[in-house]
Amino acid sequence: MICVAAFFVIGYLVAYVMIGKLNLATPGRLGNYTDDNADDSAADAKTEKKADKKADNGQAERIIALLGGRENIVLVDACMTRLRVTVKDPAKVADLAAWKAEGALSLLVKGDGIQAVYGPKADVLKSDINDIL
Repeated sequence: MICVAAFFVIGYLVAYVMIGKLNLATPGRLGNYTDDNADDSAADAKTEKKADKKADNGQAERIIALLGGRENIVLVDACMTRLRVTVKDPAKVADLAAWKAEGALSLLVKGDGIQAVYGPKADVLKSDINDIL
């Protein structure tokens, strides 16, 4: 019990000195959320997000076309790096060169399962494709 109290006092004093006296940056401090031009930057950010959303929907539409169209898609899912799609007819799916032109790093075809490797944006693409479908 004495050790717990001693470590608490030591930890408190170290944190007090580091944060209070030495001005150690911690999350939520030091003006992280204050900005004199917040209104202007917020408006710019909204405009950029709308433009990005339209560009992403264009890519999602092109991916749907690479998969053989809406009627060929059964299920769209994603993991961390791969867009996983189940299709009715794998013969309608475009070849690797077309997928690479669309930004995919690789393409795996096993039966009616298609996996396009897109990296961390695979989950966003899945959401965009499901929104369109």
